[in-house]
Amino acid sequence: MNAKISFLVPPFPDNDSVDTEESNEIFENQGTREEIFFTGPQVPLAALLHPEPEHHAWMCLELVHLHATRDHIVLMDPRLHRVSEEEEQDLRASVQEIIAEEFGTQGHFFAQRWILPAGAMSELNTHTPSQAMGLNMDVWMPKDRLQTGLAKKWRKLQNEIQMVWHDHPVNEARLLRGELPINSVWGYGIGSLAAVQPHPYLNEVTHIFSAHPLAQTLDTRSQGLHADFQIPATGEHYLIVAQDMPSATWQTLWAKSIKALQEKKIEQIICIHRQAGAWVKHVLHWHDVQSGLFKQLFGRSNQSHPHAQWSTYATKISWSPL
Repeated sequence: MNAKISFLVPPFPDNDSVDTEESNEIFENQGTREEIFFTGPQVPLAALLHPEPEHHAWMCLELVHLHATRDHIVLMDPRLHRVSEEEEQDLRASVQEIIAEEFGTQGHFFAQRWILPAGAMSELNTHTPSQAMGLNMDVWMPKDRLQTGLAKKWRKLQNEIQMVWHDHPVNEARLLRGELPINSVWGYGIGSLAAVQPHPYLNEVTHIFSAHPLAQTLDTRSQGLHADFQIPATGEHYLIVAQDMPSATWQTLWAKSIKALQEKKIEQIICIHRQAGAWVKHVLHWHDVQSGLFKQLFGRSNQSHPHAQWSTYATKISWSPL
């Protein structure tokens, strides 16, 4: 047997104390929990995205659409507005002087984002698009860490770019095609390769499944999770990132994994969670099906209610350091 499945589990619902703790930590983090697990607490994605990062600190500027609602502005998911190379070049040319004044002329430019020398901006505390998208952007804007005034400087640069792009021909053409205009940039992922600190647990897994837009950047072993997902074979250890998985998909996958454990097709399920700034785990062995909480929750499964919901189980288990 010797097959395992590890999950980076979803947040815990319906638990006020846990929600409060998780919310506080989320605002302090510079990326999602998945990004932290794969890159370290600084989440230096820019260094991983740059083809020749050397020892310098870099910063990502994502080309984004900010959507104005009645009382706040929302950062839209960058995957909703693909940018062509020609569009990126035209947009960049229009703000070249603004960018050069702060970041110089060196950098690496992709259609969707720019990787620029961080310089003084390396002292900013930022959040990734994956963390902030769909939410009020004011809460997630870069903030000063040690040097005061940098966040204000960033906001000024961002506003200058927004004014130039407001009626840019590229955006007028996009609007005519029914596409979202590219009306701003989002700064994040600051750091050097030296700051990349993937969790050692990753050395234990053989396969990684993730829906993150930069999954291959986080780990080259990453692949998408398909509907015909198969239980790991002997000697295999799957890590499945379920943190942003739709609830129905997660419950189906959780139930399928529990069933495999009950049938002794896998040896362990390892649930991984971030709690109070530290990684913790809860391990289920196949022999646990005969005793304790596991038997209480799963031993009376039937066709109508095959397994306890994750939300029920998560609030009753104990965690230990990963």
